[in-house]
Amino acid sequence: MYAYFKGNVKHIFNDRIIIITNNVGYEIYMPENELQILEEKTEEVEIYTYLHVREDDMKLFGFLKIETLEFFKKLITVSGVGAKVALSIISNIDKTTAVICVIFFMF
Repeated sequence: MYAYFKGNVKHIFNDRIIIITNNVGYEIYMPENELQILEEKTEEVEIYTYLHVREDDMKLFGFLKIETLEFFKKLITVSGVGAKVALSIISNIDKTTAVICVIFFMF
């Protein structure tokens, strides 16, 4: 539904941002390592998103690269791994390990 946002970051929290797009603020949960990257940016940013819908909740999860979004989507298909756990895994994994995991999930 919401695949992509382009706008300015209004606020950065420990686990999420508020991005302003067309005068609307969207709350997007992101990996910690990507939040640190955004702290240094003052210009417009691009965030690839996944809308996670549960019975009692809807949350946007965002990523700076589409490859990270695809990795997130693969992770949440694993039994016992929800969106928050997948986000935590991505936050605490180095790029080499992430590439190995993506290759593993693809085959």
